[in-house]
Amino acid sequence: MNLEELYNVDDKKEKTKIKPTKLILILISIIMFFIIAIIITISILKSNQFYFYVDGKTAKVSEDIYVIQDGTVYLSIKDIAKLVGYEFHNGEYKVLSEDPDKCYVENENETATFILGSNQVLKVAPDTNDDYNTYIVEQTIKKINNKLYAPSDAICRGLNITFNYKKNQITIYTMPYLLKSYQDTMKKYGYAQISNDFDNQKTILNNMFVVKNSNDKYGVVDINNNEIIGTKYNDIKFMENTNEFWVKDNQEKVGIIKANGQTKIQLSYEDIKALDKSANYYVVKQNDKYGVIDSNGKNVIYCEYDNIGIDKSKFKSDDVSNQYLLYDKLVPVNRNGKWGAYNINGELAINIEYDSLGCSDVNIENKQVNPVILIPNYNAIVVCNDKKYGIVDVYGDILVPIACDNIYSIVNNGNKTYYITRNNETIEIEKNLRPGIIKETPQNNNNSVSQNNTTTGNNIINSNNV
Repeated sequence: MNLEELYNVDDKKEKTKIKPTKLILILISIIMFFIIAIIITISILKSNQFYFYVDGKTAKVSEDIYVIQDGTVYLSIKDIAKLVGYEFHNGEYKVLSEDPDKCYVENENETATFILGSNQVLKVAPDTNDDYNTYIVEQTIKKINNKLYAPSDAICRGLNITFNYKKNQITIYTMPYLLKSYQDTMKKYGYAQISNDFDNQKTILNNMFVVKNSNDKYGVVDINNNEIIGTKYNDIKFMENTNEFWVKDNQEKVGIIKANGQTKIQLSYEDIKALDKSANYYVVKQNDKYGVIDSNGKNVIYCEYDNIGIDKSKFKSDDVSNQYLLYDKLVPVNRNGKWGAYNINGELAINIEYDSLGCSDVNIENKQVNPVILIPNYNAIVVCNDKKYGIVDVYGDILVPIACDNIYSIVNNGNKTYYITRNNETIEIEKNLRPGIIKETPQNNNNSVSQNNTTTGNNIINSNNV
């Protein structure tokens, strides 16, 4: 190798030698590549990870706590109840059973019942004889993974929570948490407090508050302190089932105001209660007498009666779902110690001439017997005079003469059978009374109709039988 060739080799080595700064840039590029790859990987993993938050905190839950079917989010009733402070039980509230197709959740203020295949949530205060408030949701309760699941709107209604779902994330806020969060805000607005009444506190789930000022007057505001009902009432009660407010003035008169602030029922009454679930009618008290008005305040039954509605506690095993409305059409009324009934149109259906409705004191030494007021298969009602019992239909026509000593039911293997007794003789009603007696039009409620029905013997147990 000559000298020139030697110099050429040295030049090549010098040219192929990598400068330190360039090496550093290459290493940085490689590191950045790996960092970006890690970030992308983490993002992908996070996008597939499920997050469940309760009151702002991450909750550890099972993967099957929710499912999505046909675009609807369903939640495990049992698992959600535990997360938000409710007890879970199989069966239906007040009915001792372990029926896996029914369940209820409860806290100290309320119970909520869910039934497989139903699109209803049934709520009632515990340890009371109050009627259930029924709430309709779009989808039905389902059994998935051998557990009862409810659509998210049913869960929100039953457990008094808010719910939000977005891809792989569920956020829930409980009513107590929301109330605590807004206490200071409401005080800054100048209110003494948010109402302590449990029903009133439910308004927060609709972005409203029942508030009390320093003068102990109540009103309703929205979440931004926009006034809905002025703080000038002695008392306010939120009616969840109708989304309305029962209000009382300083004269102790009550009325109803809608959630938009419009007056529905003027403050003219001593008391108001919803007669039906849809709140189309109300039982009202005026001058110590009771009557019924419609949702426009029009009289359906004038305030002339000493009492309206039956005592449900006397007929715990009977088919009475509403103490004010029998068969969804009859309103029991009492005047001067006598009972009768009007239909929902305000027409007298059963003459006000009976000592009582129903046979509540069954004089039989048998623990299996149940007192009754309704005979559902016959659209009939038990009536009483002079401690004797009979049966009339919803139009007042006599089906069984008032000559019986007892009318009662017995449940055996899930089947309810109705009986009457007279002079120590027992007669099964189904074997002697033709079922399905439902007239299409009301009959005149007079003696001639009753006599005609009594003598034909086609639709009744006649006096010879009893």
